Amino acid sequence: MSRKTILIFAAGSLFVLGLAASTTYLCLKHFSGCQAIAPTSGGIFPAHEWANELSLTLEQKKKIEPDGASLKKDLQPIQVKLAEERIALCRLIQEEPANSKKVTDYSQRVSALEAEQQKLVINHLIVMRDIITPGQREKLFSSLMHEICMSCRKIVPGQKCLCGMCDMKGHDK
Repeated sequence: MSRKTILIFAAGSLFVLGLAASTTYLCLKHFSGCQAIAPTSGGIFPAHEWANELSLTLEQKKKIEPDGASLKKDLQPIQVKLAEERIALCRLIQEEPANSKKVTDYSQRVSALEAEQQKLVINHLIVMRDIITPGQREKLFSSLMHEICMSCRKIVPGQKCLCGMCDMKGHDK
């Protein structure tokens, strides 16, 4: 393999990893329920940042809380392993010449960990979906789709609205 081919492969791999990491981060930061409450709001325990936005009842919060705690517990080791694998991958790519077989192996391991992480978040969203009301569900999933759409539009300049909600009242353009 020529040096140019390896460089193009490495750049492409980094772009895909960056895109996957950004998507995962977005989902985890905004939708996983693993946020910490700000000190001014009464504590440092994990809480759903969007709980007030959805106007969750106390009963709904109690039903969702154990799954949120479980999600956080399950995600932590995956996130640590992901960081380790990404660092190892960066070190491999940094080497000259880069070992394309090892780079591919690490890329696949990173992808598998990201898929496992996404599966956990998706399962949490399904649990939530079954607990919240139809109105809350519409608000949550509309916000999710809008955030995904806005993220895409930031990454790909000139991208048109994908969610169909960017002109909705209350959403930033």
